[in-house]
Amino acid sequence: MNLLWKKIVSSLWFVPTLMTLSSIFAAAGLLWVDDTITYSKLPFQGFLYGGDKEGARAVLSTIASSMVSLAGVTFSITLVALTLASSQFGPRLLRNFISDKGNQVVIGTFISTFSYSLLVLLMIGGTGKEEFIPKISVVFAFLLSIVSLGVLIYFIHHMASSIQAESVITSSFKALEEAIHNFMQKDRSVTASISRNDARSTVQAKKQWVIPVQATHTGFLQTINFEEISEWASENDLVVDIRVQVGDFVSIHELIAYLLSYKHLNPELTKKATSFFTIGSRRTPVQEIDFSIKQIVEVAVRALSPGINDPHTAMTCIGYLGAGLSLVAKKNFPPIVEMDRNEDIRLIKKSYTYHGVVGACFNQIQIYATSNIYVLEEMLLSIRKVMPLVKHEEFKAALIEKSESLIHDLRKNGKDQQAVVRANRIYDEIMQY
Repeated sequence: MNLLWKKIVSSLWFVPTLMTLSSIFAAAGLLWVDDTITYSKLPFQGFLYGGDKEGARAVLSTIASSMVSLAGVTFSITLVALTLASSQFGPRLLRNFISDKGNQVVIGTFISTFSYSLLVLLMIGGTGKEEFIPKISVVFAFLLSIVSLGVLIYFIHHMASSIQAESVITSSFKALEEAIHNFMQKDRSVTASISRNDARSTVQAKKQWVIPVQATHTGFLQTINFEEISEWASENDLVVDIRVQVGDFVSIHELIAYLLSYKHLNPELTKKATSFFTIGSRRTPVQEIDFSIKQIVEVAVRALSPGINDPHTAMTCIGYLGAGLSLVAKKNFPPIVEMDRNEDIRLIKKSYTYHGVVGACFNQIQIYATSNIYVLEEMLLSIRKVMPLVKHEEFKAALIEKSESLIHDLRKNGKDQQAVVRANRIYDEIMQY
């Protein structure tokens, strides 16, 4: 349900739909006010529309047609920006542009103003004493058109800012920050201090019945409902051994889990088990930190390509990746093994490792930056900033291993001796922790 809501909120049509519905209700409300109120008793009568019905129709028609033109211009600018972003930063980052609330509000403003003007236009009519000219509604349409012009100026400025490398990287880092906060939060369940292999050995020694759970279709594993699957396993007195993690690409009929129990298991249980796994056509950052990391890494790798050759952007990406590792250092990964209140193992998960996270941040960038000692130096500097925050020995070992690899490449290809000296100094500081 959380994933579905995320998809709806991040879609391009969500905010415009809400704004259009609001404009319909606003038109209905103001038309009712126009129909029931006496204009001569209003203190602001001088600010109301003072023309005839033909003039009101002309004003509303002009506003409606203008909003359609502005909406077309907005879509054209958006498509151009998406094309530029896709070619320079990678197609994965298109999701950030589509889910941008500023773009959604701009499009929603134009469409809602058009809908409002059209509805009010349809209600103008009558002759003689029955002539109906909604003066308040017409003035409100005029105010909406003024607001729309301001929104158009904001949109041009917003798009010019959002396609800059710094804005794209910052947006990706915010997604990474949110993913780390959501994924690495404290688990309320009772957790075991044993490893995944020890848990499997313990369970397999007690459980006699084993049923494989296979993927029902092909795609990326988007979410796993750990809370519900743990409760379901406890209710049915079985253990669920999950063999995949969120973000993995799974093929139809691929093994994704095992159901284990000491009693005979009904094969129909696998149908229920597969309902806890959400498989889709694209990866999402809902339960995955690796996706947001790869977004930033992709910007850095493209910046280091010969066609773009922008090492400063790559160094900016490295700085944000180091900030992400600092956030990881302050939190713990979710438990690999979950137990119920009776301390019986119910869930065995495949989770992230510190070596995997550090590798996801720096491995690809290191490959493309082998000949650029300044980018290698920046990676060492980021690791040095993270080291004082690290409490887990596995995390520290992963950072030291990566530092050794970086200093080896830097010494091997170091054309700038001053940069090599600086890098050696940074490396010595890292080894002191």
